[in-house]
Amino acid sequence: MSTIEGSDYEDFPRDLDPDSDILPGVSSISSSQRRTSSRLASRGESRTAEVDFLISHLRRQGISAAPDLSLSQLRELSDQVPGAASQPRAAAPANSPANSPANSPERPGRGRGRSRGGKRTRKRSPPQARPGKKRKNIQLSPSAGHLGSPGNQDDSLANTLQNLASSMRGINAHLQAMDKGSARASTSSANWGDAPAQGLMPGQGQSYHQAVIPSHTLATAFPEPPSGRPYIPQAAYISSRLRAKILEGKDVNLVSLILPSPECDKAIATGGSFTAVFRSTDPRLLKDLNIGQFLVAFGIFRDVLCTVYPERRTEFDAYLGIIGDLQLKYGKSIFYYYHKSFSSKAARHLAHCNIRLDWSVLDTELLVMATGGQQVHSCSTCGTQGHTATFCPSVPLSRARDFPTPYPGNRLRLPPLYFSPHLQLLRGCASEVSLPQAPPNQLPATETTWWKNLLKIHPSTPINIPYLAAALSTHPDPVFVDYLLSGLSQGFRVGVLSPPPVTFVAKNLQSANKEPIIVSQLIEKECNKGYLIGPFRSSPLSVFRTSPIGVATRKYSEKKRLIFDLSAPRAGPFCSINSLIPSEPFSLQYASVDDAINLIKLTGQGAWLSKADITDTFKIIPIHPSQWNMFGIRWESKFYFAVRLTFGCRSSPCIFNSLSEALCWILLNIARIPSVLHLLDDFLLVDPPRDNSGASLAKLKLCFQKLGIPLSAEKTLGPDTCLEFLGITLDSAEMKASLPSDKLQRIRDITKSYCGQQSITKQQLLSLLGHLNFAMRVIPQGRSFISRLLDTASGVKNLHDRVVLNEGCRSDLRFWSLLLDHWNGITFFYDDIVYSSDSMRFFTDAAPSVGFGGLFQGEWFAGPWPPTFPNHASSSALHEIYPIAVACYVWGHLWLRKRILVLCDNQAVVGIINKARSPCNDIMPFMRSITWSSITHNFLISARHVPGHLNTAADSLSRFHFQTFRNLCPEASSQPIEIPPLHLLSLS
Repeated sequence: MSTIEGSDYEDFPRDLDPDSDILPGVSSISSSQRRTSSRLASRGESRTAEVDFLISHLRRQGISAAPDLSLSQLRELSDQVPGAASQPRAAAPANSPANSPANSPERPGRGRGRSRGGKRTRKRSPPQARPGKKRKNIQLSPSAGHLGSPGNQDDSLANTLQNLASSMRGINAHLQAMDKGSARASTSSANWGDAPAQGLMPGQGQSYHQAVIPSHTLATAFPEPPSGRPYIPQAAYISSRLRAKILEGKDVNLVSLILPSPECDKAIATGGSFTAVFRSTDPRLLKDLNIGQFLVAFGIFRDVLCTVYPERRTEFDAYLGIIGDLQLKYGKSIFYYYHKSFSSKAARHLAHCNIRLDWSVLDTELLVMATGGQQVHSCSTCGTQGHTATFCPSVPLSRARDFPTPYPGNRLRLPPLYFSPHLQLLRGCASEVSLPQAPPNQLPATETTWWKNLLKIHPSTPINIPYLAAALSTHPDPVFVDYLLSGLSQGFRVGVLSPPPVTFVAKNLQSANKEPIIVSQLIEKECNKGYLIGPFRSSPLSVFRTSPIGVATRKYSEKKRLIFDLSAPRAGPFCSINSLIPSEPFSLQYASVDDAINLIKLTGQGAWLSKADITDTFKIIPIHPSQWNMFGIRWESKFYFAVRLTFGCRSSPCIFNSLSEALCWILLNIARIPSVLHLLDDFLLVDPPRDNSGASLAKLKLCFQKLGIPLSAEKTLGPDTCLEFLGITLDSAEMKASLPSDKLQRIRDITKSYCGQQSITKQQLLSLLGHLNFAMRVIPQGRSFISRLLDTASGVKNLHDRVVLNEGCRSDLRFWSLLLDHWNGITFFYDDIVYSSDSMRFFTDAAPSVGFGGLFQGEWFAGPWPPTFPNHASSSALHEIYPIAVACYVWGHLWLRKRILVLCDNQAVVGIINKARSPCNDIMPFMRSITWSSITHNFLISARHVPGHLNTAADSLSRFHFQTFRNLCPEASSQPIEIPPLHLLSLS
């Protein structure tokens, strides 16, 4: 065993006074023992006497020293152990061996010295540490008991010294760190560094404890020294426009606050005296935020507001608590629906009533509207609200879990077999299909072996699931990927909240009974393709439902299709399958022709257009076997059950759309196609004009071939600059959209046939509205001329009931007939820039008692009211809208493809122009004239209310103050333009 001399321990003081509050240095009990041993040496006794004295002293303290310890080790050990009793001893002579320089090495803290006369004196250390030296204390607290038998003395001493060294190193490191800190930290370290050590008491255990560590709390903690740069909140990075919108209390889309470039789809164009901003077309702004994204976005929103209104931070923190509680209780996106509704309501109250809503108070009315009567989530294990089964404290954690899906009723519980070590998850690799056991009431009545053999074949899909999983391995939403892959391999649940408990067999539709041969052929074709299983003379399922089937014939292609009427029965004690599926989770927002036009404009004139169509759209998606019993049909006394999604099911479009969304992501991110747009099974590809090959379609075909997606050869077209998409012909070379000539003529004939009729059936009226709605894909201005027809159609319930066409409906039909006769069906793509009347220098005004006037880029008109003008002295809207109709008639040809925004201080006129409708019969003829001009001259017009809008130039024209007008507009033309007669501006 190595001795203490020459080790690291010599840097620390050897005399520790456990009862003193000052630094060591004062003579202690161990010092008396050393002087006693020195006197023994001075009397001529050998060093053995000192050894015997030290050993006896240690024994009195309950410690047995090892027999092979050297004198220096015994001295060191006795220095660390305070004596129980001490006897005063005389000082040793100056030539004593114990006090000689050779035998008494100078040690820090001993406090010994001699005076000039050779007389030994005692020096006391000051109460504080010596300058230039670090204070080092050793605290040793042996436990009760003796060191034991001589056999383990060496081990005991080694343990003691190791513990002592560890304590000293820790204290030394801590003191060095504290010395480098602040003065306050140094003071604190001195307080706890001088704490008295625990003495070794007789009867205590033989184990040694390390030094006592002080308690660290937030009240006594010191701040960390500053390091790095201070954090800059995300609210500092948002644009000044968004910041101003937030501070004005307007309704802000939180998505725009976390987008990397929320205004990348906007551009500012400045020319001369106007500045225009491109409209937003970013599809990301339509997405719903999850709870994590919402917390980040709303945190930015809150920080911006609290920079100006710091007292509202507590209010917004409470609102975050409400949002978190809604997410915990209801799940899905209920919290985000509530937020959008509340934010919009708060903005409306502030804008119209100057009332600031309290965000910390739950709006129960909006909550009821957002939840739609949905039940609060509760634990399926203990039934308690506030947590799910995953976090239930009543059950231990297990490996089994539920597949997270975004739709209720589609949660797929997997049996323990799914997590067997030989089964791999569906992520970039092939996987086995594992199906849960069917409920007892849905097991086959007979032949369970047949059922097992059936499950080896179904659920089935032509899609290559392993390849799809590999393609989606880097998708940013793993929850969506798990939902899609598990649905394709296990089958999708259609969203039925509560399966029907009893069997019901429905009667088939009349269309099926009229064409039995066609129905039998269609059913056989469905069975051969694997879409139906059967026929069964008796149902293999004990509880099942059959829905009416019918034959749907396309109007113009005469193609027949088998349909399932899953909305039947519509009354009675039995519920239909569609009535058991909630509509909100499966609602969709489909792409439109406007989206395709925007994509073409973004790509550039002359872009290459291609399109592809998936065949048997819904039939490639499997249904989960546990829900086959809800998709039964009965034909010729035999039963069939659908194992793929069917047309007519409420959730089929949304479920299929999840596959289409995944395919779009693969095309954009894996196949690197520049632009793609889809509406369910229709895909539009747009290539830049500089790419003369139009290679996107070839990439799509190759990708779909590997994925196993079947394509319709006759509907896959391109690349070309002119292509029909969603029934509308799009021309990227001339940048226009048009109705196909055959469809335009068909709409003309149908509209003209109904103009003179007094009444028609509701089914005929709905068919007419369908044709007009198709035309409005190209002429959106016509929306204002179908509202009365829609109100009339909603007035009756049954399709075969007759509705009366009043004069207003017939007037709208005559307008459509006249418009379609003069319109060629072509509309050019409108500009993205919205031109305000200020930027165009377009102004109109009316003085009811004098006249009216208008100004546009130097040209102007002014005149008195026509003699036959309707006399409504109290209707300022009638007088204000007339000069706007004159301006559209005379200057509309100069506004080709433009979007005009009229600034007006009359709120009634703003509403009339934006709705293109007025309850006043005298105003509507002029509103029709404005709409007619916008369609024939290919521009869009809207209005915005501006209180107290300055309109001095037009005001001077309406009052015939021509000298004032000349002073305001010296560059204006010297002569006015001709005003058209009243009968050309009034379309009645």
